[in-house]
Amino acid sequence: MLNDGEQRRLDEIEARLRGDDPKLVRALSRPYDARLVRRRRVAVFGGIIAVAAVVAGLAVINVAMVVVALCATGIAAALYFTPPHPRR
Repeated sequence: MLNDGEQRRLDEIEARLRGDDPKLVRALSRPYDARLVRRRRVAVFGGIIAVAAVVAGLAVINVAMVVVALCATGIAAALYFTPPHPRR
């Protein structure tokens, strides 16, 4: 616990920060979303697999495999860059 003087000082720093950089304050006050982290991990893993499939498809000259792998790469990118739907 903070004593009264320390709490006052902390409140002053917080108020000054809110005035100086509101964008940073908004970014830091957003709640941590475990779904976003999990979704990004899946997207990175899927993207790595898809890129490996593209390389393998090019190596064996299989056009269908390359097309499907490129589609999977796009899906992985979309999963990574789009936020999850808000919870209801």
